[in-house]
Amino acid sequence: MNNENDINHTTEKLREVQAEFVNPFLSAVGYALKTMGRASANKGMVALERANTFRGDAQILLRVDGTIKGFVILEMPEALARKFVSIFLFGLPIKELDTMARNSLEEFSIRISEMARRQLIDRGYLASVSSFVNFKKPLHFSGDKQFIVVPIDTEHGDFKVFFNVMKAELMDQASVN
Repeated sequence: MNNENDINHTTEKLREVQAEFVNPFLSAVGYALKTMGRASANKGMVALERANTFRGDAQILLRVDGTIKGFVILEMPEALARKFVSIFLFGLPIKELDTMARNSLEEFSIRISEMARRQLIDRGYLASVSSFVNFKKPLHFSGDKQFIVVPIDTEHGDFKVFFNVMKAELMDQASVN
């Protein structure tokens, strides 16, 4: 196989494999929004995007390691992040994304991480999920990565969830190609 065919083959595998890992994270996001944010969430139209930089005002990066590897990124505007933090803190007004806001979003990310990890383990995938909260700083990856993108609509506003998660052996193949 020539290099172009290798890349196309890896891209097709990426499309196939990622889909089976999206639902545990989406259900975890929905559950965390419902329990912490008292908000319902609806999925928008799923898309496939290539990106190497994320510039959202508030980003939650979930790193997945184990028999599956990759990243899940929640990217939202500052006003929505402040609104969610305010709801998490029982209506306390949030004027800026500060340490208290970071701590609240970290708790939100931990709930998502733990629930998604449990669902992945229930499906037979050993995985650990760690999280990182980032405000107003671009998040860079070396080289373009392909992401499944799912817009999430809530009564408080919309945000996007980006998925680049696959079986570890496919991640290693994608890195080589």
